[in-house]
Amino acid sequence: MAESKLIAESLPKRPLLKHLKKRVQFRRKAVSYRRKIYALDTETTQKGELLVLADNEGNYIGLGKSKINQVLKFLFSKRYEGSWCFFWNLHFDARIILRLILTELTDKALNKFYYTGRCKILGYSIHYIEKRKLSIKKGKHSVNFFDIAQFYSESSLKQSYKNNIKKPLPAHYEVMKESRSEFSKDYYNRHKRQMRTYCIDDCILTQELAVHWVDMFYKAFGFYSSHWISSGYLAEKILINHGVMIPKFDDTPLVVQELAWNCYVGGRIELVTRGFTDKAYIYDINSAYPYALTKIPEFTKGDWIQSKTILPNALLGFFKIKCNIPQTKHITPFFFKVRNKIIFPNGEFITYATLEELKSCEDSSWFEVLESWQYVDSNPFYPFKRVIEEFYEKRQELKRQGDPLELPIKIILNSIYGKTTQTTENKIGNLFNPIIGSSITGITRSMLYSAIMEHEIENDIVMLYTDSITTTKKLELDSKKLGEFSCDFEGSIYALQSGFYAKNDKFEKSRGIGQLGDETIIHKDTKLDSKGRLVYEFEKTRVGTIKMNIKNKTLEKIGSFSKVKKNLKLNGDRGRQWWGKLTNVRLKERNISTPFSFPIVDPTKI
Repeated sequence: MAESKLIAESLPKRPLLKHLKKRVQFRRKAVSYRRKIYALDTETTQKGELLVLADNEGNYIGLGKSKINQVLKFLFSKRYEGSWCFFWNLHFDARIILRLILTELTDKALNKFYYTGRCKILGYSIHYIEKRKLSIKKGKHSVNFFDIAQFYSESSLKQSYKNNIKKPLPAHYEVMKESRSEFSKDYYNRHKRQMRTYCIDDCILTQELAVHWVDMFYKAFGFYSSHWISSGYLAEKILINHGVMIPKFDDTPLVVQELAWNCYVGGRIELVTRGFTDKAYIYDINSAYPYALTKIPEFTKGDWIQSKTILPNALLGFFKIKCNIPQTKHITPFFFKVRNKIIFPNGEFITYATLEELKSCEDSSWFEVLESWQYVDSNPFYPFKRVIEEFYEKRQELKRQGDPLELPIKIILNSIYGKTTQTTENKIGNLFNPIIGSSITGITRSMLYSAIMEHEIENDIVMLYTDSITTTKKLELDSKKLGEFSCDFEGSIYALQSGFYAKNDKFEKSRGIGQLGDETIIHKDTKLDSKGRLVYEFEKTRVGTIKMNIKNKTLEKIGSFSKVKKNLKLNGDRGRQWWGKLTNVRLKERNISTPFSFPIVDPTKI
């Protein structure tokens, strides 16, 4: 009897939907009247010790009163209740405040905070949503603090103020800013007035930026939100307040949602050519994810049909497929999930795909449908189309006029998608719906692939990054229309790994300083490690995080600044089969790649 051939199968999406806790998905408008706006700030030592806590009205407490009870009393002031209160980069300031709280908790309470962001101390109930919101409650009263920095594209308070408020900075502000690395308890004791003034100045700048954002938001969308948790939260409220009927998770059978969830892997991020490319062009899809939303019908009024063929009248669909992609394919149409990596292989394998991805594949003989759920509707309605198209056109007009009002529209349009796949504390989010989230990313991946095939640039690709194509071939693509491609960049590219690349030698900013997430990086060296592997060494200035230090039982390091050396492997990309290796980041070397091919390559060893 012939031995059956095992075929590699893409891993299912985790966590499984049956393991996620359900919740009531409310459609509250959360509209508010115009409230008073406060801004607060902390100044600390390099070790994360609180020196000053102040607000924009000049209220403050200093080092001598920075005990937990006095800090909580200051934050719980009646003036903040019912107001909108902001920090610039709450992610940092919350660490300083929470460090004082966490050091007083039992191990059991610390463990609870680690997983839920909640704790109780001195009669106060604390809830922290990382980077987004710090809440303090006592009895029937509460205060909430939000992060205003998330709504501005600039990384620093100073730069955001210059670009958006366009007023002179306070006297001596720059001098104190340069002294920031010297802040210590001794420094504070010798410069109390200057440090208080500097902290209050930061609060004043932050408050002006908060007022600026809140007013722009109202002018753009016609209402004030009761909370300013995140751009995703605001996007949700904008849709609801503009009459968009958003389907709920339970409105669709679980079997459909499960298959849609397995089709979800996010954007296509694939490095195809590594190292230096002298002449490259980057083409972006204009507002790709908002555009994809306009293509999703209201999917609870028609019928979901189970089928092993593609239905000609299907509007949406989620598929499990068996593939046999030719080994000659350089850019392939379907994803494959292995461990924590998404790859795009050729050869034989089983995976998942959306309807649009199957339609974009140039040869239907390359796949066989094993199972599917497809949505049909003889009279479809597209609930997101009107709002998104109206706001996109409004933003384009404001942009042409140089009106800063385009900023909130841009941020909100790009934030809707994230809410559709959001889970918190193992619970589904308020807009969680795999059908929507998977369709958005599937449509976008199909648009990238279709463009590559249409323009015959399969062998000219440098990389794909979510909604953009980097190619060595110049294309006649530069539209401003929603969902069409525009030329975003022309010049040299140095690509190391997915999402880590340089444009026109700007990989290393002035003197090698750049950003990697929240951390400052400084290029140090390119060298061989102890195992003979070539690495790109850089130094990071890192601020001690809450969870890491709870886990390591080093609470005293929360909020402290430290410098650590990290290695980024020059040849570390494992998304494709690489032919050749880079030897030095400063040399203009270039490596080519081919897709992994199954079953020649064992997916468990990638």
